[in-house]
Amino acid sequence: MIARWPASLPDFVLVEGFSETPRMPKVAFQPDTGPAIERRKGTMRLHEIPVQTIMTDEQVETLEHFIETELAGATQPFLTKHPRTEEAVKVKIEGDRPYQLTSYTPETWKVAMTLLVIG
Repeated sequence: MIARWPASLPDFVLVEGFSETPRMPKVAFQPDTGPAIERRKGTMRLHEIPVQTIMTDEQVETLEHFIETELAGATQPFLTKHPRTEEAVKVKIEGDRPYQLTSYTPETWKVAMTLLVIG
């Protein structure tokens, strides 16, 4: 069964700096002559969304536990609310560094990560 974003954590995202980038899955190869030839790799739609939110120390601990146990070290997808459309979507955390913490106030942290929306 697919994991769900914990209800005790804030919904992403901070509006400041929000962006969404489509990623087109394609395969390319270089023929003997002429420009590269490309074709679609599939029909699945992918979007990268860098997200940020503010969390307390307790929420950061919940996030770390969620990523380590339920997402098997950020290798598994999970369900969450799309930050723009607010629809339920399947996402995966991108990259070898699943999140970044930056001190925001003495009691809170700015948490940043990149989500890959699948489908």
